[in-house]
Formats: sequence, C-alpha cells, structure tokens
Amino acid sequence: LRDIISFTTTDPYVLNWSTYEGEESADEILTDINEWRALNYDALTSHDVMHLFSGLDFDGGTIGLARQYRSRVSSSACDEGQYCSSVGLDYCAVDDGGNIIGCCLWATSISQVWATSSQRDAITVAHEIGHQLGFSHDNIDGDGCAESGDIMAWQSTYEVEVDW
Repeated sequence: LRDIISFTTTDPYVLNWSTYEGEESADEILTDINEWRALNYDALTSHDVMHLFSGLDFDGGTIGLARQYRSRVSSSACDEGQYCSSVGLDYCAVDDGGNIIGCCLWATSISQVWATSSQRDAITVAHEIGHQLGFSHDNIDGDGCAESGDIMAWQSTYEVEVDW
C-alpha cells in the first residue's frame, strides 16, 4: 500500500453514466475512474494498481469489477511496465495480428462496499485485486480449482473457506 486517497465530499471524476432505479453502471464507473487516473497520473503517488472502494449501488448483481490487460489472455499489473515503456500512458500495444496485448493505466478496479458487511467487502476486494494481479476465475482455464467457494470463484456466496 503506497497511498490512500479519500474522496469525502464528491467523486473526483466526471460522472458520465445514467442511473437506473438507483443503480449505477459499474462498467462506466470503472471507465471514469480509469480516465481520472490517466489524467492525474503524474500528480499521484507512484503505484501499480488503483482500487476504488465505492458506496454506490452497482447495476445488476455486480459488486466488483476489474479490467485485465490482454484480451483473451490473463495478464496483470505486473506486465504494465513492459507495455507502457513502448506505447506511453493510456495506450494499448497490439501484436502483429492486431490483438491487444497490453494497455497502460487500466490497472484500476472497483468494489461496492458497505459498512455493515465487512466479510463480503473483504472477499470482493480480494477477488478484484486478484484480477489485477492476473488471476482468472476459478475452474475456467483448467486450473483444478473448485467452481465455487474460493476467492476467485466467478460468483460469491460469501461463505468462502478461510484456511490459512
């Protein structure tokens, strides 16, 4: 942990989404905070990833969201330096076939957090940071993990086994 930035009065980024029945678009929030990060990158403490803890009610059943760098391939914030040094901030590198292989400043994730549910919130944050570090959902890529019950399951019941 390098820094904590608290936005206590208003969101620092332009809110470019519309609400539906009191819910906010998680995808739009993630896009907006990524744009804010790119615009303010030089003024922020040096960091690899950013995580927004939001008190907003996300749309549908979404409680967290993170973007990974590559399309169709898991990758992580650990790869950012490799791509950013060659293409610059807020740009994507592509391979000879035109496939996106890395994007700079996409290392932001968001979690819907509530003061009354710290276990759920901790699981959600750990899951989204897992994506930022390159982990895919359990039982997706033949990893041998159970489909449910662990931190990287695609859907959570908040009854995650905690064997340390």
